[in-house]
Formats: sequence, structure tokens, C-alpha cells
Amino acid sequence: MATKTKNFVVRVEKDLCKACYLCIKFCPKDCLALSQTGLNQEGMAYVECIQYEECTGCLACSIICPDGAIEVFESE
Repeated sequence: MATKTKNFVVRVEKDLCKACYLCIKFCPKDCLALSQTGLNQEGMAYVECIQYEECTGCLACSIICPDGAIEVFESE
């Protein structure tokens, strides 16, 4: 019987993100990057997940974020 792999959703509250790079630096799978297309209300690029399929749900990004801008959820 094949084991179903878990999938995760990384939700970033873009207006809380200050682009400090901590989450990008600490993600072990390089799933995060600064947005190339959007800016937050402060006019700054914000972090977004660019590789959902690689996310292991380790929560490193959420834990390291000083502003609580990142949440990680298991998707159904």
C-alpha cells in the first residue's frame, strides 16, 4: 500500500512581511523567495512560497518570522 504524501500550504500575511529574509535563509528546502510581481502596502516585496511541493511542513519559516507573518497548514 502506497503512503500518501502530505502537502502543505504556506500562508504569508504580505502586509506584515518586512522582507527580513530570515524565513528564506532558514527554509531547509528553499521553498521561499521574495515576490517578483507584488508589493505590500509599504511598497516592499514580500515573501511567498515558490515551491509548495517541496515544503515538508517543518515550520522553520513560521517560527523564525519576527512578525508572525507566516502560517503553515497541512492541506487536504
